[in-house]
Amino acid sequence: MVVPDDVDKTQLLRVWWPADSSADTSEHGALLSDFYQVDGGSNNGLSLLQTFRDIGHHFPPQTLAFACASGGSRFLFDLRPDRFGQVLFWSYAYRDGGDIFAVNPYHNVGWVADDFVDFINRIEVEPDDWDEWEAALPPDSDSHWTPR
Repeated sequence: MVVPDDVDKTQLLRVWWPADSSADTSEHGALLSDFYQVDGGSNNGLSLLQTFRDIGHHFPPQTLAFACASGGSRFLFDLRPDRFGQVLFWSYAYRDGGDIFAVNPYHNVGWVADDFVDFINRIEVEPDDWDEWEAALPPDSDSHWTPR
């Protein structure tokens, strides 16, 4: 049996950051770790309800975390009527933005996909060379996207 070279690699998604965010200049890739389970009694950190109770207040209003990313970050569904179903990325690493936090408390939220099907279709395999992957990205077309 032949095992593909990418069997041990993580799944990756491209994040489009708002132009005024601290993350806009780096880290356009988010590594998908796990999807949440829909239960109320799980102690494994993958419970949708427990995550909402524990850290949901850190996410933008009218969003719901449905998956984990590396480093404590989360993938969110946007539930606002004008953006219903869009997939966003909340970065744990950029949650404390100092002065920018006062102006834009959701500077650490980027756009990932139009809906869940688009999200699934955008999943890639983690690259061997991150610099090459970043260099090959199309020019940011997210300069007008805002998390509000």
